[in-house]
Amino acid sequence: MESLDGWIDRVVLGERPILVASDFDGTLAEIVEDRDRACLDDRARASLRALSAAPGFHVAVLSGRSLIDLRSRLSGIATGARDPLWVSSDHGAIVRDPSGELETLVSDPPRTQHAALVERARELAALFGGARVEAKARSVALHYRAVPAPKHAALTKAFRIACAAQRATVLDGRRVVEGCFGRADKGRALSHILARLPANVGVLYCGDDATDEPAFAVARQHPFGHALHVVSDERLTPSVDVNGWLARPAAWIDLLETLASLATARRSRDAG
Repeated sequence: MESLDGWIDRVVLGERPILVASDFDGTLAEIVEDRDRACLDDRARASLRALSAAPGFHVAVLSGRSLIDLRSRLSGIATGARDPLWVSSDHGAIVRDPSGELETLVSDPPRTQHAALVERARELAALFGGARVEAKARSVALHYRAVPAPKHAALTKAFRIACAAQRATVLDGRRVVEGCFGRADKGRALSHILARLPANVGVLYCGDDATDEPAFAVARQHPFGHALHVVSDERLTPSVDVNGWLARPAAWIDLLETLASLATARRSRDAG
């Protein structure tokens, strides 16, 4: 299995174009109890800005958050009028390219089933103190980070039953369970982005959760790809192969800074 240093030598220093793709929560930003407070720190924002402005580098952020929510947390990356980022929201259901064009990779859910799942999720949130419902266009998420641990099993079981009744696919995350309508995933979104970049592009993907595993697989199968998993107490190892592990989100930001420095060196060398 290729090491990170080996991948950098072969791909980044090999002068080919690079796609640097990342999850948001637990990867670019620390997991926090109140998800509304999750944000990029100054180092992460500066690294994304530098990479996205570097010739030959492309940057993508893939998240389960809604598009409006995710883009609001990525503000301040652009150095000009054009937004430089590829953004995928709703676990890969929507992809927005740097020109602002949107592509929806799954169809809209049945309204009756979606509404019924939202209603049941809200009932469960009222029964289990601390639970929070996030109703998105193509899914319903039940966050339970603030629910006492002894109640987690009962809450998630009840929500799984509700998902089955409405024919929604269940996605498990870090203290969140989500019922999704359609067959979206981050691997499909990553493949969609890669297909719109040069054929010889290298790809580095980093994530921390089960929802990142389809993207890990795409990166691992790519001839110039590399997949990194951010370790947490809640998820020590993924269920698919990766090339390496990082101890915390700060280690991913360290790597982004290193890549930004290499991008600057490449640009200086090309200019000379």
